[in-house]
Amino acid sequence: MSGAVVALVVFASCGLARIAYRDFLSREARIKRALARRPRARIYEAAGAKLRVTGRVRQRGEPMMAPVGGRPCVAFQLFVEEHNGQRWIDLLELRDAQSFVVVDDTGKALVDTSGPFALALVPDERGTMGRFDRITPAQLQALRSTLGSRATTWYGGWKRLRFKEGILENGDWVSVGGNGEREQSSEGQRSLRQPPEWLVMRGTADEPLLISDWREARPGRGDD
Repeated sequence: MSGAVVALVVFASCGLARIAYRDFLSREARIKRALARRPRARIYEAAGAKLRVTGRVRQRGEPMMAPVGGRPCVAFQLFVEEHNGQRWIDLLELRDAQSFVVVDDTGKALVDTSGPFALALVPDERGTMGRFDRITPAQLQALRSTLGSRATTWYGGWKRLRFKEGILENGDWVSVGGNGEREQSSEGQRSLRQPPEWLVMRGTADEPLLISDWREARPGRGDD
């Protein structure tokens, strides 16, 4: 077997390994699979363990700002990699979320992110700095500010970096998995016989909230 053929086989194997990791082994893939295994519940009647509710995001209070894109959101997920001269390696992961409301055609639920949660958000903003820059000046400044000294080499030059960032913003489709309880709230649905209440979803150390805006989060995709 020639050297060129060997190199091609190795390159193809590496590509397949990256695809396998992205689609089956990564944290995001595991979150999507865990959500897909749960039947979607309608918010008005949902309660109990291992729920999955799907609807539109409704922001509560002032939004967060994504660290690189600077976009208002209720959650963000940022991945930064550096090139070490041979391949891209992980440099930084940032994830954060504030509490928000999910609304479907039957009611609304509070997603309380004060406890453990896990995000699987679609990366919708990307950039690369280095040999062939594909990054806006604002993104570049924000990325360098976020990384601080990690953006530079030991001799003071700028590293070759790339990033991808996903956000969850007001109006987005979202799917949330976790444990839910009915609680009284002035923001809940009113009834002639009972005080207003709504569904509140929280995570625990054993069962963190699962939050995703991938296509599987939309109604009609894999719902039972």
